[in-house]
Amino acid sequence: DEAANQLFLKVVNPNTTDYRTTINLKNASASRVSGTASVLTSANISNENSFASPNYIVPVNSAIDTLGSALNYTFKANSVTVLKLNTATTSGVSTIKANGKQLSFFPNPTRDFVYFKDAGVDIISFQVRNVTGQTVLQDKTTNGKADLSSLQPGIYLLTAHQGNQIVSGKVVKK
Repeated sequence: DEAANQLFLKVVNPNTTDYRTTINLKNASASRVSGTASVLTSANISNENSFASPNYIVPVNSAIDTLGSALNYTFKANSVTVLKLNTATTSGVSTIKANGKQLSFFPNPTRDFVYFKDAGVDIISFQVRNVTGQTVLQDKTTNGKADLSSLQPGIYLLTAHQGNQIVSGKVVKK
């Protein structure tokens, strides 16, 4: 949100263990990182809300406040976390958006292949994980096409890297 100088980060940790990492906001001109974290998590990845138990999994909000432009954060196991970070400026975000190209994939759902939009000829490394967080496919492509034909039908998490671009999202294999 450029008008409010806020950066939103959505992070999915499909693993059964917590994951600690450092988020570096050096391009956002922050001398202090503050904001909020909203976390949805459950001890078991198959847990879900229902009409009988609509509040089984609910967001837990917490404050973030640290000096410097780096944030050390632990992403809970089996979680979706949305970080809402206040920054002095969002120039780092604007620079990425200004180049007009953002790596993405299609079609979704798919039968055998996903294609990467705006991939160019650079190497794309990709990883596919099942709903329990296990890596079921890991490969590289230079033609902007990922072969998923070896996977069983189901829901997967696809993460792809090309240079400094990362795309991650759910993909449904028919």
